[in-house]
Amino acid sequence: MKKLLVLTCTILFLAQPLFSAGYGSSDTSSSGSSVEDKKADPFANVYKLIDLEKFTEAHNALKLLNVPTKQADKFNLLGFTARKSGDLETAKSYYLRALEINPKHVRALEYQGELFLQLGKVADAKQNLEKIQRICWIPCNEEKQLEEAIELALKNSDFISLVQHRFQYLVRGKMNLSGYGCSKMLLWVISSLLLINLASISYAESECDQLAALEADPLSVSTPVNFADLKAEKVIAACSEAIITSQEKMEKARFTLQRARGYFRAGNAVAAFNDLLVAYDLGYPAASFGLATAHFLGDGVEKNVSRAETLFLESYREGVTWSARGLALIYSEVGSHLYDTEKSILWENKFNEEIN
Repeated sequence: MKKLLVLTCTILFLAQPLFSAGYGSSDTSSSGSSVEDKKADPFANVYKLIDLEKFTEAHNALKLLNVPTKQADKFNLLGFTARKSGDLETAKSYYLRALEINPKHVRALEYQGELFLQLGKVADAKQNLEKIQRICWIPCNEEKQLEEAIELALKNSDFISLVQHRFQYLVRGKMNLSGYGCSKMLLWVISSLLLINLASISYAESECDQLAALEADPLSVSTPVNFADLKAEKVIAACSEAIITSQEKMEKARFTLQRARGYFRAGNAVAAFNDLLVAYDLGYPAASFGLATAHFLGDGVEKNVSRAETLFLESYREGVTWSARGLALIYSEVGSHLYDTEKSILWENKFNEEIN
């Protein structure tokens, strides 16, 4: 009996590589096999393009490949590169073709599961996870990655619920949330729940600071004010006066950023966005964070997630830690061409590490 058990475990151990894969194969053990293996692999050039995130080029290169013995891998890679290029319908069809050829292609099951999550089909993604678990017998990379993607999708859903409850608390339950879109609500919560102050330069505190200091601002000099507590007219008046009288560039930029909060609170998104642009042009770190949020949510400007990504990265490099959370949200947005669960998890971890 012991010999049988040892033999069974040995077989399972040796068989494990058959159940985990790189970008497309169902018979390699990681996203990148060894350099030697890739040289002999007909998909080697495709892998290189994928590593460089040149997904459209990789997709076109795949179409030219003649690999009759690796059709399932080819279709899976075509699905992967189409999905990463934002063409979800094409990706869907290729994953189906890969699984028609090989229903146990775990990488195709994983990537199809991630596609389901982009389409908001969490239950279908869970079904794919169960299929992978039955195929792998013991945990494999594909199982772990899809499981993490599902957890992240559910976590983001829970985060929205938390935002709703926190928002209700901030306004003392007096406002009906049904009239507010998720984007508007996220803008408010990002403004009101920012929990960091990295001030390293000391400036004189003004009435503008007292009325509208932003906690995410590394150069903030006053006690932060929640967005829901802003008195829009007073903020706009005090900050306008401060802008006129200030002789210091960074002070002017800070006052302008804080006035933008007043305009947002007053419902004047266009004026708020213009103030953010002015503060950004003056080189103020938190202004790039504010612009990124506006581009991400489409508030005062047309929604542009690519521009939001660039600005969040810029503000993160300038010390605005909450930009890490912004990036995590961008990469977890269902249907976005930037949807990437691995990046989302990475930035969420960065945020949690730095905020705690």
